[in-house]
Amino acid sequence: MTLYKRNGSSNFYSTIGTAKNRKRISTGFSNEREAKLFELLHELTSKSVDETSSLTLGELVDRYSDNHSVHLSSHDSTKHLLKKLKQSLGSMMVCDLSNQRISDFVIGLRKNVAPATVNRHIQFLRAVLRRAQNAWGVTVPEIDWGSHTLKEPPARDRWLTDQEIERLLEQSADHLKPLIVFTLLTGVRKNNCLDLDWESVDLENNVISLVVKGGKKQLITISEKLRELLLSLKPQNKGAVFLRDGKPVRSVRTAFQSACRRAGINDFVWHDLRHHFATTMRRSGADLTLIKEALGHQNIETTLRYAHHSRDELAQAVNRVAETLPGDCFGQAKSFAESI
Repeated sequence: MTLYKRNGSSNFYSTIGTAKNRKRISTGFSNEREAKLFELLHELTSKSVDETSSLTLGELVDRYSDNHSVHLSSHDSTKHLLKKLKQSLGSMMVCDLSNQRISDFVIGLRKNVAPATVNRHIQFLRAVLRRAQNAWGVTVPEIDWGSHTLKEPPARDRWLTDQEIERLLEQSADHLKPLIVFTLLTGVRKNNCLDLDWESVDLENNVISLVVKGGKKQLITISEKLRELLLSLKPQNKGAVFLRDGKPVRSVRTAFQSACRRAGINDFVWHDLRHHFATTMRRSGADLTLIKEALGHQNIETTLRYAHHSRDELAQAVNRVAETLPGDCFGQAKSFAESI
Protein backbone atom coordinates (compact mmCIF):
# COMPACT_ATOMS: atom_id res chain seq x y z
CA MET A 1 0.00 0.00 0.00
CA THR A 2 1.13 3.58 -0.66
CA LEU A 3 -0.76 5.16 2.21
CA TYR A 4 2.26 6.77 3.87
CA LYS A 5 3.71 8.11 0.61
CA ARG A 6 0.48 9.89 -0.35
CA ASN A 7 0.30 11.68 2.98
CA GLY A 8 3.98 12.20 3.56
CA SER A 9 3.55 11.13 7.19
CA SER A 10 4.48 8.07 9.19
CA ASN A 11 1.67 8.63 11.70
CA PHE A 12 -0.97 6.14 10.70
CA TYR A 13 -3.49 7.24 13.31
CA SER A 14 -3.39 10.92 12.36
CA THR A 15 -3.65 10.04 8.66
CA ILE A 16 -6.86 8.03 8.93
CA GLY A 17 -8.28 9.52 12.08
CA THR A 18 -11.30 11.27 10.51
CA ALA A 19 -14.07 10.15 8.20
CA LYS A 20 -13.18 12.96 5.81
CA ASN A 21 -9.61 11.67 5.51
CA ARG A 22 -10.78 8.10 5.07
CA LYS A 23 -13.05 9.08 2.21
CA ARG A 24 -10.38 11.22 0.57
CA ILE A 25 -7.63 8.60 0.89
CA SER A 26 -9.76 5.58 -0.04
CA THR A 27 -10.52 7.14 -3.46
CA GLY A 28 -6.83 6.87 -4.23
CA PHE A 29 -6.82 3.05 -4.18
CA SER A 30 -6.65 1.23 -7.48
CA ASN A 31 -9.45 -1.26 -6.85
CA GLU A 32 -12.31 -2.13 -4.52
CA ARG A 33 -10.34 -4.91 -2.77
CA GLU A 34 -7.60 -2.51 -1.72
CA ALA A 35 -10.17 -0.03 -0.47
CA LYS A 36 -11.85 -2.70 1.66
CA LEU A 37 -8.49 -3.70 3.09
CA PHE A 38 -7.90 -0.07 4.04
CA GLU A 39 -11.27 0.13 5.81
CA LEU A 40 -10.52 -3.09 7.70
CA LEU A 41 -7.15 -1.76 8.86
CA HIS A 42 -8.78 1.42 10.04
CA GLU A 43 -11.42 -0.47 11.96
CA LEU A 44 -8.79 -2.55 13.76
CA THR A 45 -6.50 0.36 14.58
CA SER A 46 -9.38 2.59 15.69
CA LYS A 47 -10.54 -0.12 18.04
CA SER A 48 -7.08 -0.42 19.61
CA VAL A 49 -6.86 3.36 20.06
CA ASP A 50 -10.30 3.53 21.66
CA GLU A 51 -9.47 0.67 24.00
CA THR A 52 -6.22 2.26 25.16
CA SER A 53 -7.97 4.40 27.76
CA SER A 54 -9.67 1.37 29.32
CA LEU A 55 -6.68 -0.98 29.46
CA THR A 56 -5.57 -2.41 32.79
CA LEU A 57 -2.01 -3.14 33.82
CA GLY A 58 -2.95 -6.80 34.01
CA GLU A 59 -3.83 -6.79 30.31
CA LEU A 60 -0.51 -5.17 29.44
CA VAL A 61 1.36 -7.71 31.58
CA ASP A 62 -0.40 -10.59 29.81
CA ARG A 63 0.44 -9.16 26.40
CA TYR A 64 4.05 -8.54 27.39
CA SER A 65 4.34 -12.09 28.69
CA ASP A 66 2.71 -13.75 25.67
CA ASN A 67 4.34 -11.68 22.92
CA HIS A 68 7.71 -10.68 24.33
CA SER A 69 9.07 -12.16 27.56
CA VAL A 70 8.36 -15.73 26.43
CA HIS A 71 11.20 -15.27 23.95
CA LEU A 72 13.70 -13.98 26.51
CA SER A 73 16.47 -16.21 27.85
CA SER A 74 15.41 -15.18 31.37
CA HIS A 75 11.80 -16.26 30.79
CA ASP A 76 11.50 -18.35 33.97
CA SER A 77 12.44 -15.55 36.36
CA THR A 78 10.57 -13.02 34.23
CA LYS A 79 7.40 -15.08 34.41
CA HIS A 80 7.53 -15.12 38.21
CA LEU A 81 8.00 -11.35 38.48
CA LEU A 82 5.27 -10.60 35.96
CA LYS A 83 2.90 -12.80 37.92
CA LYS A 84 3.66 -10.79 41.07
CA LEU A 85 3.10 -7.52 39.21
CA LYS A 86 -0.25 -8.72 37.94
CA GLN A 87 -1.34 -9.84 41.40
CA SER A 88 -0.45 -6.47 42.94
CA LEU A 89 -1.34 -3.96 40.21
CA GLY A 90 -3.22 -5.95 37.59
CA SER A 91 -6.66 -4.44 38.24
CA MET A 92 -5.41 -0.85 38.03
CA MET A 93 -6.23 1.15 34.91
CA VAL A 94 -3.15 2.29 33.00
CA CYS A 95 -4.38 5.88 33.09
CA ASP A 96 -4.62 5.73 36.90
CA LEU A 97 -0.99 4.75 37.41
CA SER A 98 1.04 7.45 39.17
CA ASN A 99 4.20 8.00 41.17
CA GLN A 100 2.15 7.78 44.37
CA ARG A 101 0.67 4.42 43.34
CA ILE A 102 4.11 3.03 42.55
CA SER A 103 5.49 4.42 45.82
CA ASP A 104 2.74 2.57 47.72
CA PHE A 105 3.58 -0.57 45.75
CA VAL A 106 7.26 -0.27 46.73
CA ILE A 107 6.39 0.25 50.40
CA GLY A 108 4.34 -2.94 50.35
CA LEU A 109 7.12 -4.92 48.71
CA ARG A 110 9.77 -3.74 51.16
CA LYS A 111 7.93 -5.46 54.00
CA ASN A 112 8.65 -8.88 52.52
CA VAL A 113 11.55 -8.74 50.06
CA ALA A 114 15.05 -7.30 49.73
CA PRO A 115 15.79 -4.00 47.93
CA ALA A 116 17.25 -5.87 44.95
CA THR A 117 13.97 -7.75 44.50
CA VAL A 118 11.98 -4.52 44.78
CA ASN A 119 14.14 -2.99 42.05
CA ARG A 120 13.55 -6.00 39.81
CA HIS A 121 9.80 -5.51 40.12
CA ILE A 122 10.13 -1.84 39.22
CA GLN A 123 12.40 -2.63 36.26
CA PHE A 124 9.87 -5.05 34.81
CA LEU A 125 6.95 -2.69 35.39
CA ARG A 126 8.90 -0.06 33.49
CA ALA A 127 9.71 -2.54 30.72
CA VAL A 128 6.03 -3.46 30.31
CA LEU A 129 4.96 0.18 30.07
CA ARG A 130 7.80 1.11 27.74
CA ARG A 131 6.90 -1.69 25.34
CA ALA A 132 3.22 -0.78 25.54
CA GLN A 133 4.07 2.79 24.57
CA ASN A 134 6.70 2.13 21.91
CA ALA A 135 5.39 -1.04 20.28
CA TRP A 136 1.64 -0.95 20.86
CA GLY A 137 0.87 2.76 20.79
CA VAL A 138 -0.55 2.84 24.31
CA THR A 139 -0.51 6.17 26.12
CA VAL A 140 1.17 5.72 29.51
CA PRO A 141 1.69 8.20 32.37
CA GLU A 142 5.00 9.95 32.98
CA ILE A 143 6.78 8.21 35.86
CA ASP A 144 9.92 9.28 37.73
CA TRP A 145 11.44 5.79 37.81
CA GLY A 146 14.66 6.88 39.48
CA SER A 147 12.80 8.00 42.59
CA HIS A 148 11.47 4.47 43.14
CA THR A 149 14.82 2.67 42.89
CA LEU A 150 16.22 1.50 46.21
CA LYS A 151 19.86 1.37 47.24
CA GLU A 152 21.08 -2.21 47.15
CA PRO A 153 23.69 -3.70 49.49
CA PRO A 154 26.81 -5.27 47.95
CA ALA A 155 26.25 -8.68 46.38
CA ARG A 156 26.84 -11.63 48.72
CA ASP A 157 30.25 -13.23 48.46
CA ARG A 158 30.26 -15.75 51.30
CA TRP A 159 32.48 -18.80 51.34
CA LEU A 160 33.65 -21.44 53.82
CA THR A 161 36.97 -22.16 55.46
CA ASP A 162 38.32 -25.72 55.39
CA GLN A 163 37.34 -26.13 59.04
CA GLU A 164 33.78 -24.95 58.33
CA ILE A 165 33.44 -27.42 55.45
CA GLU A 166 34.53 -30.27 57.72
CA ARG A 167 32.07 -29.23 60.45
CA LEU A 168 29.24 -28.77 57.97
CA LEU A 169 29.66 -32.24 56.50
CA GLU A 170 29.98 -33.81 59.96
CA GLN A 171 26.69 -32.24 61.04
CA SER A 172 24.78 -32.91 57.80
CA ALA A 173 22.29 -35.72 57.26
CA ASP A 174 23.62 -38.58 55.12
CA HIS A 175 21.44 -37.75 52.11
CA LEU A 176 22.63 -34.12 52.24
CA LYS A 177 26.38 -34.77 52.12
CA PRO A 178 26.63 -35.83 48.43
CA LEU A 179 24.60 -32.78 47.39
CA ILE A 180 26.88 -30.42 49.34
CA VAL A 181 30.08 -31.93 47.94
CA PHE A 182 28.63 -31.98 44.41
CA THR A 183 27.86 -28.25 44.65
CA LEU A 184 31.28 -27.44 46.11
CA LEU A 185 32.87 -29.25 43.16
CA THR A 186 30.68 -27.79 40.41
CA GLY A 187 28.99 -24.58 41.56
CA VAL A 188 25.72 -25.87 40.10
CA ARG A 189 22.52 -24.17 41.29
CA LYS A 190 20.35 -25.97 43.82
CA ASN A 191 17.46 -26.69 41.45
CA ASN A 192 19.82 -28.22 38.89
CA CYS A 193 21.27 -30.45 41.60
CA LEU A 194 17.89 -31.66 42.77
CA ASP A 195 16.69 -32.21 39.20
CA LEU A 196 19.86 -33.96 38.03
CA ASP A 197 19.10 -37.22 36.21
CA TRP A 198 21.54 -39.97 35.32
CA GLU A 199 20.57 -39.51 31.67
CA SER A 200 22.42 -36.17 31.82
CA VAL A 201 25.60 -37.72 33.25
CA ASP A 202 28.12 -39.02 30.72
CA LEU A 203 30.84 -40.77 32.69
CA GLU A 204 32.44 -42.09 29.52
CA ASN A 205 33.19 -38.58 28.26
CA ASN A 206 33.35 -36.99 31.73
CA VAL A 207 30.65 -34.39 31.14
CA ILE A 208 27.26 -33.47 32.61
CA SER A 209 24.66 -31.78 30.37
CA LEU A 210 22.35 -29.31 32.07
CA VAL A 211 19.61 -26.88 31.09
CA VAL A 212 20.27 -23.99 33.45
CA LYS A 213 18.67 -20.65 34.29
CA GLY A 214 17.26 -18.93 31.22
CA GLY A 215 16.93 -22.19 29.29
CA LYS A 216 20.61 -22.15 28.41
CA LYS A 217 22.46 -25.43 27.91
CA GLN A 218 25.59 -25.87 30.00
CA LEU A 219 28.22 -28.60 30.09
CA ILE A 220 29.87 -29.44 33.41
CA THR A 221 33.29 -31.06 33.23
CA ILE A 222 33.57 -34.04 35.56
CA SER A 223 36.78 -33.78 37.60
CA GLU A 224 38.46 -36.81 39.15
CA LYS A 225 36.97 -36.13 42.57
CA LEU A 226 33.53 -35.53 41.10
CA ARG A 227 33.79 -38.79 39.17
CA GLU A 228 34.57 -40.62 42.42
CA LEU A 229 31.51 -39.07 44.03
CA LEU A 230 29.22 -40.00 41.15
CA LEU A 231 30.49 -43.58 41.04
CA SER A 232 29.82 -43.93 44.75
CA LEU A 233 26.16 -43.03 44.07
CA LYS A 234 25.76 -46.15 41.88
CA PRO A 235 25.09 -44.75 38.38
CA GLN A 236 21.94 -45.84 36.54
CA ASN A 237 20.72 -45.46 32.97
CA LYS A 238 18.12 -42.96 34.17
CA GLY A 239 16.53 -41.65 37.33
CA ALA A 240 17.37 -39.04 39.96
CA VAL A 241 21.02 -38.90 40.98
CA PHE A 242 20.44 -37.76 44.55
CA LEU A 243 18.17 -39.99 46.61
CA ARG A 244 16.87 -40.32 50.14
CA ASP A 245 15.50 -43.69 51.13
CA GLY A 246 15.29 -44.59 47.45
CA LYS A 247 13.28 -41.50 46.50
CA PRO A 248 14.48 -38.27 44.83
CA VAL A 249 15.51 -35.49 47.19
CA ARG A 250 13.04 -32.65 46.63
CA SER A 251 14.10 -30.10 49.24
CA VAL A 252 17.22 -29.35 51.27
CA ARG A 253 16.33 -26.09 52.98
CA THR A 254 15.36 -27.32 56.44
CA ALA A 255 18.05 -30.00 56.61
CA PHE A 256 20.74 -27.56 55.45
CA GLN A 257 19.74 -24.84 57.91
CA SER A 258 19.81 -27.38 60.73
CA ALA A 259 23.26 -28.60 59.68
CA CYS A 260 24.63 -25.06 59.58
CA ARG A 261 23.20 -24.34 63.01
CA ARG A 262 24.72 -27.47 64.52
CA ALA A 263 28.06 -26.68 62.83
CA GLY A 264 28.09 -23.14 64.21
CA ILE A 265 28.07 -21.59 60.72
CA ASN A 266 26.14 -18.31 60.63
CA ASP A 267 24.85 -16.22 57.72
CA PHE A 268 25.21 -19.00 55.18
CA VAL A 269 22.64 -20.22 52.63
CA TRP A 270 22.76 -22.98 50.04
CA HIS A 271 23.53 -20.59 47.17
CA ASP A 272 26.70 -19.57 49.01
CA LEU A 273 28.11 -23.00 48.13
CA ARG A 274 28.08 -21.78 44.54
CA HIS A 275 29.97 -18.66 45.61
CA HIS A 276 32.46 -20.86 47.41
CA PHE A 277 33.12 -22.77 44.19
CA ALA A 278 33.71 -19.56 42.23
CA THR A 279 35.91 -18.07 44.96
CA THR A 280 38.02 -21.23 45.10
CA MET A 281 38.46 -21.14 41.33
CA ARG A 282 39.56 -17.51 41.42
CA ARG A 283 42.02 -18.03 44.27
CA SER A 284 43.54 -20.93 42.38
CA GLY A 285 44.40 -18.51 39.57
CA ALA A 286 41.54 -19.26 37.14
CA ASP A 287 40.73 -16.52 34.65
CA LEU A 288 37.41 -14.73 35.08
CA THR A 289 36.26 -15.91 31.65
CA LEU A 290 36.75 -19.52 32.75
CA ILE A 291 34.79 -18.87 35.94
CA LYS A 292 32.05 -17.28 33.84
CA GLU A 293 31.77 -20.44 31.75
CA ALA A 294 31.90 -22.71 34.78
CA LEU A 295 29.07 -20.83 36.49
CA GLY A 296 27.03 -20.43 33.32
CA HIS A 297 26.85 -16.64 33.64
CA GLN A 298 25.59 -14.84 30.56
CA ASN A 299 27.50 -11.63 31.30
CA ILE A 300 31.04 -11.20 32.57
CA GLU A 301 29.80 -8.36 34.81
CA THR A 302 28.10 -10.95 37.02
CA THR A 303 31.39 -12.78 37.44
CA LEU A 304 33.39 -9.66 38.25
CA ARG A 305 32.34 -9.85 41.91
CA TYR A 306 35.06 -12.49 42.33
CA ALA A 307 37.82 -10.33 40.88
CA HIS A 308 38.95 -9.08 44.30
CA HIS A 309 39.95 -12.59 45.34
CA SER A 310 43.11 -12.31 43.23
CA ARG A 311 44.88 -9.41 44.96
CA ASP A 312 48.13 -11.36 45.20
CA GLU A 313 47.96 -12.17 41.51
CA LEU A 314 47.23 -8.51 40.76
CA ALA A 315 50.21 -7.38 42.86
CA GLN A 316 52.47 -9.77 40.96
CA ALA A 317 51.22 -8.42 37.64
CA VAL A 318 51.83 -4.83 38.73
CA ASN A 319 55.38 -5.74 39.82
CA ARG A 320 56.02 -7.30 36.40
CA VAL A 321 55.09 -3.99 34.79
CA ALA A 322 57.66 -2.22 36.98
CA GLU A 323 60.32 -4.70 35.90
CA THR A 324 59.91 -3.65 32.27
CA LEU A 325 60.90 -0.02 32.93
CA PRO A 326 64.52 1.14 32.36
CA GLY A 327 66.68 0.72 35.42
CA ASP A 328 67.78 4.36 35.68
CA CYS A 329 64.28 5.85 35.62
CA PHE A 330 63.83 5.18 39.33
CA GLY A 331 67.12 6.90 40.20
CA GLN A 332 66.14 9.94 38.14
CA ALA A 333 62.74 10.12 39.83
CA LYS A 334 64.33 9.80 43.27
CA SER A 335 66.94 12.46 42.59
CA PHE A 336 64.24 14.89 41.49
CA ALA A 337 62.18 14.16 44.59
CA GLU A 338 65.19 14.68 46.84
CA SER A 339 65.90 18.06 45.26
CA ILE A 340 62.50 19.43 46.14
